[in-house]
Amino acid sequence: MSNFVLQPKHALQMAVGVSLLILLGGAWLVLCQWYPRPFWQASGVFGIAAYAALAHLGITALLLLPWRNRLKNAHGVRADTVFLVFVMICAALFSLSFLFAGRPVALVFVVDRVALVRANEVRTSELAFAEAFRKNLRLSGPLPLIAARPSSDAERLDSIQLAMAGFDLHQRPSFWVDINAQRRQLKQKTRGIEELGTTIGGLLVRRDRTPANWSIFLPMAGVNGNWVLLLDDELTAFNPAKIE
Repeated sequence: MSNFVLQPKHALQMAVGVSLLILLGGAWLVLCQWYPRPFWQASGVFGIAAYAALAHLGITALLLLPWRNRLKNAHGVRADTVFLVFVMICAALFSLSFLFAGRPVALVFVVDRVALVRANEVRTSELAFAEAFRKNLRLSGPLPLIAARPSSDAERLDSIQLAMAGFDLHQRPSFWVDINAQRRQLKQKTRGIEELGTTIGGLLVRRDRTPANWSIFLPMAGVNGNWVLLLDDELTAFNPAKIE
């Protein structure tokens, strides 16, 4: 055992294998759990994930440089392998922390549009007072469609001060209510899908796995580019659409 050596090519294969497993695991978390598929493009996750993947591959390459021409005994192999895997995992967790913090947690109707709210935008100190939301922010599954109620006269000054600090009503869980509580206000602000043109509407219906009778839409905020949210009359099905 003490005479065991590790050839550089074997070290390369081992490191690349570990790196790919970490990369695939991170991709599964980001694309299959944290970021709902219909909102991949709207949330801008591809750009951030690409930077994270490149950083991970760059770190892997730098870690492999010392292995090019080195032969190690058994003790050295174990020590270097543990260090290698530890650094890879730490680097991956660091990158994933940014994607985790920016994951979408809710679609919130406010005034005349729907805002895509991310975890790092929420005033988490108010989660305990949320009426239409569980006390923990979404980790996976479909995005909930909820509404932000208007502030009362007593709350208006505080709302203005917090808005100036970066927390608008749709980012404050204490103002979140069930979408049905604001159904009338929402319906008054929606527009008919025919205004988008039959090409865009028809294209999205064909792409969506769950057919829905898209009939109305609202502008979307908090997304990359010009997007709207298509809805059915019952407000039970929705899907984003990009306006070119």
